[in-house]
Amino acid sequence: MKKGVLFAVLAVLMLGIVACATSSTSTASVSQNNETKDVREAIWNQLSSRDKERIAGTWKDATVSTVTLTKQTAKHPSTDKSYIGKEVYMVDFKIKKIQCPNNIAFYADKKTFKLIGMGITE
Repeated sequence: MKKGVLFAVLAVLMLGIVACATSSTSTASVSQNNETKDVREAIWNQLSSRDKERIAGTWKDATVSTVTLTKQTAKHPSTDKSYIGKEVYMVDFKIKKIQCPNNIAFYADKKTFKLIGMGITE
């Protein structure tokens, strides 16, 4: 009888621990998703009207990845070369014109979401 009660108590405790671990993982995911949305919108708001006209859709259609800026990816004259070797966000937009490549990427500072340059990707 004591073993049964002890087993039941342990089972409930384990279930509680698993639920807490899952909850904190979900919170981290939501936080990361909100951050991603923020950087997409922040970059969109910094684009010229000319750039926005070239893009198919809005900031909501962009994808975000983290990249290390290299000399190769920082070739565009507008790109801040002081970020070479550092991790930055790459916000990737599809463009309206049918061509290859069919997208345009903008780089953003990971802390401030400041637009630091652009590049064309394939």
